[in-house]
Amino acid sequence: MRDYNSKNIAVLIFALSQEEEQKNKPLFSNKALTTLLNTHVKNTVEKTGLDYFIFSEKEQQGNSFGERFSNAIASIYKKGYNAVITVGNDSPGLNKNHLLKTAELLQKNNFVIGPSKDGGFYLMGLQKEYFNKTDFTLFSWNTSSVRKEINSYITYFTSDTCTLNYLNDIDSFFDLKKLYTTGEISTNKFIAIITKLISTFTSKIVSISQVKILLLLCKVNYNKGSPFSLYN
Repeated sequence: MRDYNSKNIAVLIFALSQEEEQKNKPLFSNKALTTLLNTHVKNTVEKTGLDYFIFSEKEQQGNSFGERFSNAIASIYKKGYNAVITVGNDSPGLNKNHLLKTAELLQKNNFVIGPSKDGGFYLMGLQKEYFNKTDFTLFSWNTSSVRKEINSYITYFTSDTCTLNYLNDIDSFFDLKKLYTTGEISTNKFIAIITKLISTFTSKIVSISQVKILLLLCKVNYNKGSPFSLYN
């Protein structure tokens, strides 16, 4: 039986800094949100007592997401760990029980996945013998099919797998609304920031709709020039 309390398992926090995140996700230009997400995942991992490593863009190596992610996992195995649990920073519903449960499951299972509702995952626990850096680089990362590809790959080698509960992650303003309505978040700071962002975004939509209606009533051709964009 594997002993998950030993030094044989480590957590990989794979997340970009606030400056880099805002280049990839406009939503993450909100510094308060990004700072809170990064702090949340770090504090959550620390509560488990498991060893952990943070890989921001400074530590990541590779030309593609797949290369950077695979290289990060491989580097932790090279440190002597037999299993790695990977998490990102965009799932505020993640708590220490997800991590501890994964560590416990890895005693008897070779693979654990925490699925997100967009087809990806918020957590992955993997034993070293089922990791191949070249193969992992080739998955369709950042698409809705990546979790299915990884599951198919792992189950080809072993049936000892386990799936955790689904969580929402944050990629857009509409994801914020899902988090708010599903009750996945409970901390006052998250609720306050998300409520403010939703209110700001809703006001922007209403304002744009009012302008469109006004222009139509005035019979103004507002299609001249640059396209009317929600994000302009």
